[in-house]
Order: sequence, then structure tokens, then C-alpha cells
Amino acid sequence: MKTLDELYKSVKSDKAVRMKFTQAMKDGKIDAFLKENDCSASVKDAMAYLRNVKSGALAEDDLENVAGGCMTTNSCNPDSCYSVHCTAPVS
Repeated sequence: MKTLDELYKSVKSDKAVRMKFTQAMKDGKIDAFLKENDCSASVKDAMAYLRNVKSGALAEDDLENVAGGCMTTNSCNPDSCYSVHCTAPVS
């Protein structure tokens, strides 16, 4: 069974899957799309997931890949800071 993250990555990377997803959204047949793509998520969970993606929330895989803080220095360079907890002033 695919997770929603895995299915979303397929939709993003595979044009055929993306076209089927788009059609399923238009037709209101997300449940059939999920089943066809071996995903056991409910329509409600899938729609919540899509709202999070659209709002910019990170998926679990993305969260695991985000580095906290600022590299190895005490001051934060805007180009090397990847955390919302970085409080160094930006000039």
C-alpha cells in the first residue's frame, strides 16, 4: 500500500498519473483514484493532505530532511539558515 506522500510524489513526477488525478478531482472520484493507485487513505485524509500541501505545510519526508538551526556558526547567514527558530538578525 502506498502512503499519501508516495502517491503525491507519483502525481508530481508521472504525467499519466497526474492526468488521472486531475480527472478524478474533476469527476469527484478521488476514492476510485486512491484504490486504483493502491492507497488505503480515505478521501477525507487525502483532501486534508492536499490542503496541507497547498498551504505549504511540509510532508513527513520533507520534515525529516529539514536541517534545524544554522550551519556551524553562531551567526546566521540567510543563505544557510533553514529553521524558523533561527533568531540571528538579518542585515
